[in-house]
Amino acid sequence: MRIASFFKLSSAAVLSSVIGAAVLSSAAHAHDQFFHDGFLSEVNWQVEPYIGADAMVRNMRYKNEPTHPFQEHLDTFQPFVGVRLHKFFGIEAGYQQSEKGTKERFFHDTTSPAFLGGGPLDLSAPFTLDLNTTTQIRGWNFGLMGFYPICKDTTEIFAKIAYGRLALDSEISFRADQGAFGLLADNTFYEYQQLHRRTSMAQVVLGVKQMFNHHFGGRMFVGYDRTSRIKLDSDSVILDFIDPIRTGTIKIRPHNSWNYGVGVFYTWR
Repeated sequence: MRIASFFKLSSAAVLSSVIGAAVLSSAAHAHDQFFHDGFLSEVNWQVEPYIGADAMVRNMRYKNEPTHPFQEHLDTFQPFVGVRLHKFFGIEAGYQQSEKGTKERFFHDTTSPAFLGGGPLDLSAPFTLDLNTTTQIRGWNFGLMGFYPICKDTTEIFAKIAYGRLALDSEISFRADQGAFGLLADNTFYEYQQLHRRTSMAQVVLGVKQMFNHHFGGRMFVGYDRTSRIKLDSDSVILDFIDPIRTGTIKIRPHNSWNYGVGVFYTWR
């Protein structure tokens, strides 16, 4: 009886070993097939760093500004670096810096302008107002790139979803010439404000890229930035003299903005 039990146990152990070896072999074969003959081989894993630069125009309007006191089209330059990880996606980082967009507006006592986020000016005396503004956008971004080939390996559609930190810098200067009014004599008043705010925001880019040869290429794109998150305020008095001009707080509120641009790049393939 002991010998029969021993043979039964031995047979069961051998059978279990055979089944376990078969399962492990099958799993190993499936692993090799998945990584070498299946999906992951088709997406073409690769590491291709690239570097380039974009030239673009940013169109950014401002809320509650019917007199349009700011430059709304800013020429912008962006160097960038990236790594293509395989056929369908990669990562990219860039740094944007626009020109200093300047604008000059004149107002006089026959108008009731409303600007810098405030109500209409209280025009109770003859005056002329010279308003000069300078604005600039700058900051970095980092995001995930997606690629989809439409013509072999030379032409592709690409998209970028990024996290950005953009700063809006603004300089505002006033010169108001007040004419005689009642007991007030002729006067000239000056005011200068320098404002800065940096804010995080989502950025989305969609475009087409074209390889000119094995290493050099170009791209065209349109981008969308949530610049409405920037809130530029100042508690300083705008113009501090009696009656003719209101005093108050400067409040600058841009809308979300669009970018249109072209770029060139070099890739190590």
